[in-house]
Amino acid sequence: MGSFASSSRRRASAVAVAVAAAALVASGTALAAAPPTILTAGIDASDHLYATWKLGVGTTYDHVGFATRPEPDPLQPGFFISANVAAFGCPIPPDTCTGTPSSTSFRSSGPVARDRRYFVKVTALAGKGDYATSPVWVIDETKPQRGGKPPSGPAQPTNVPVAGRPSIPPQVPSASIAVLSPPTTVGALLASGVRVRVTCKRAPCTAAASLARNGRPLTRRGALLASGSTRTIVLRPSAATARRLRARSRTRLKISATVAQKGRTQRVSRLFTVRR
Repeated sequence: MGSFASSSRRRASAVAVAVAAAALVASGTALAAAPPTILTAGIDASDHLYATWKLGVGTTYDHVGFATRPEPDPLQPGFFISANVAAFGCPIPPDTCTGTPSSTSFRSSGPVARDRRYFVKVTALAGKGDYATSPVWVIDETKPQRGGKPPSGPAQPTNVPVAGRPSIPPQVPSASIAVLSPPTTVGALLASGVRVRVTCKRAPCTAAASLARNGRPLTRRGALLASGSTRTIVLRPSAATARRLRARSRTRLKISATVAQKGRTQRVSRLFTVRR
């Protein structure tokens, strides 16, 4: 009887180890998933924006965005700033989204003005709450850069298609982002927060940071930094979240942050545990 129980415990332990290992592999795969690869992008002869791409293994299509400026949204780096969006596609029906989770192409529903350049990037869902975004491509770069939503396209097609290409990132990184030593107690978290230090050199940049538990965001903040400046982003949970944290003896949290500058995005994340 004792031998049978011991054998059962060993089998249960082996199963638990296998499940945990599989979970770690899946988690690592999601975190390491490759972003979409843009294959073609541009404006066709009828003045519609278009793009085609290849999805990374284990990812699904989330959205494609075209904009008149390359700066990402400070709070959602996978998106462009909404005031500059020229066209947008996603897999959520019905309204304006007609794609599917496996879509690899998009063409805007209407023509765009030919008086400015455009930028495009594609974002994929790489796991629960994790996203991967392609490098930015530039379209019609001989035209001036004019921000804001473009006016309606020409009444008659120009019959002048133009192909885009990857934006050229700066040769030397001129922005940095780092998570400072996280707190170890709930009290310290509420008093001082979690801190992310961002430095921008030689050009403005945008930064965003979020604090999450079990993949669910607790709080997030963004910042626009001038060239040559440094800022510390401080994240503190809300009062309601603080009460939930105090009710637990220990809680595992994740801080994630990005900084974007001239089409180049840097990311950093860190897991830490706080105790009562």
